Amino acid sequence: MQLEMDAINFFQNAASETDDPVAKKIFTDICDEEKFHYDLLQAQHDSVTKSGFWLDSAEFQMDGKW
Repeated sequence: MQLEMDAINFFQNAASETDDPVAKKIFTDICDEEKFHYDLLQAQHDSVTKSGFWLDSAEFQMDGKW
């Protein structure tokens, strides 16, 4: 999960440091994907440890994004 957090931080910083609107959109989109990956890993962790939201919870659907 730390790798996903590192990627989130990297792409957030890259987006904030560029003046190119196309690059900013690319970095922001990738950052959003990394956030999605982090949330998915957190949900899987919660499911295994029986804490937080479990993957079978109707309130939390990972496929809802698409």
